[in-house]
Amino acid sequence: MAKETRLDESAQIYQPRDNRTEKQKLHDMTFHEKLEHINAYYKYKIIAVVVVVIFIISVLHTVLTPKDATIFNAAIINQSLDSNKKSEFITDFGKYINISKKQNIVLDDSYFMSDKDTPITVSSAAREKLQTYVYANQIDVVIADESDFKAYANAEYFDNLADRLPTDLYSKLTDKLYFTNTEDDKSEKAYGIYLTDNQVIRDLGILAKKPVLGIVSNSKYKDNSISFLKYINNLK
Repeated sequence: MAKETRLDESAQIYQPRDNRTEKQKLHDMTFHEKLEHINAYYKYKIIAVVVVVIFIISVLHTVLTPKDATIFNAAIINQSLDSNKKSEFITDFGKYINISKKQNIVLDDSYFMSDKDTPITVSSAAREKLQTYVYANQIDVVIADESDFKAYANAEYFDNLADRLPTDLYSKLTDKLYFTNTEDDKSEKAYGIYLTDNQVIRDLGILAKKPVLGIVSNSKYKDNSISFLKYINNLK
């Protein structure tokens, strides 16, 4: 014989159906009840929306915020500069060319490529970096010892200074010109400036035996490269 069962009067089927809309339910709740209701039913949706909004704001800030422009970048090969001297030099040269607060000058001495104590992986990475930055128009001048400089000049990294420099400046630097040829042009031309006796460069900490400076042929800031030459040679 089947056993009789009895549902408690508080069971769900005895509860009156609430036909109120969600809006009406919220309207009839106390403030505390509303908070509990929102937390129970909408917490994860709210969190998701907040995360998306924060992400969108972050992306827009990154894209729309003006970045400081690098208006002069010197690649210094196989030399390690004192950070204080480098900072002082950048400040003084910045005043010389009258840069704004949103402009940067870079003296990059991270290019170690032919030192016997430099690991091969570091040397290879430095070569790749230099080549990439040159091709991307990110470097304005290169300073390297004569033997390294010749290889870059031969690969057509640099401007012919007879064509690039103002006539008066070229004349003043005639006794310091470095002549060599390139792969496609076997006639020797002035692709660099010797910095051997340049006291400004020596004080900066560039101690290569025969450092040479060249203006990169696809540089964005030719005028600042010319100003750099004038600055280190105490010329107006």
